This record gives sequence, C-alpha cells and structure tokens, in this order.
Amino acid sequence: VEEQNLKDLRVWTSQLKSTIQTAEALRLPYEQWKALNEIDASYQDLVQRLEPVIMELERQENVLVICHQAVLRCLLAYFLDKSAEEMPYLKCPLHTVLKLTPVAYGCRVESIYLNVESVCTHRERSENMKGSRSSADSSRKH
Repeated sequence: VEEQNLKDLRVWTSQLKSTIQTAEALRLPYEQWKALNEIDASYQDLVQRLEPVIMELERQENVLVICHQAVLRCLLAYFLDKSAEEMPYLKCPLHTVLKLTPVAYGCRVESIYLNVESVCTHRERSENMKGSRSSADSSRKH
C-alpha cells in the first residue's frame, strides 16, 4: 500500500471476518459496509445492493475495497463496462489488488499480487462421502 503513494487512501471492507482481518493487517483505518458482504445471493441481487457503494466510489479519489470475489466481479463489471453475462467469468485472483485507474473511455486495470499467508480452502473428499453426493451437490460453493 505504501509503495503506491496514494494520498488520503480510504479502506472499505465488508462486515465479514476475513475482510476485516485483512484491513487490520494493513494497519489503516477502515469502514465496514454491509452492502459489501458476500452472502448467498445472485449476481443480480448483489448488483442492486452494491448500487450505493458504486455511487460513493464514483465520488471518491483513492479507495481500497476489501471484499470477496463475487462482490469484486460486480464492481469490476460496472467500472469495466462488462455485461451481466460476462460478470460471473471476470478473473478475480485471490490475494491480489486490482488497481483501477480512470482513463478515457473506461479504466486501466493493474494486478498487484500480495504474497500473504492464507488458509487453504481446499477440502479432500472423505471416504464416507464417496458416491453419496450428486455432481450438482459437489459443484456448490462451501
């Protein structure tokens, strides 16, 4: 964050524990936004809920938004003028800052990877689960 030399940087997080922990690790003051919470909702629901956040982002200078991937995809879709059909497929790598800089006719995107320790979210399939779940069940997010 310091390397970017951003004046008056504001940090916004969701109310979820992992985003707050990330902000606290930066040792910067932060604001929690309920609208940034990633809850079981469709992209369409998220877009509607994020409208006030987007309007406020438009008015601000330098804001670091710490959020989960579905929320980030909605924000990116707006600022990069992507369609609802493209939104779920926007690349949002974990532990990466996507820096958006306004340019003529859109935004320039820079990826800044954060070399941070993280918890592995991969789960091995247990022996007693083999054959007991449908493929639809196994593709659901946990």
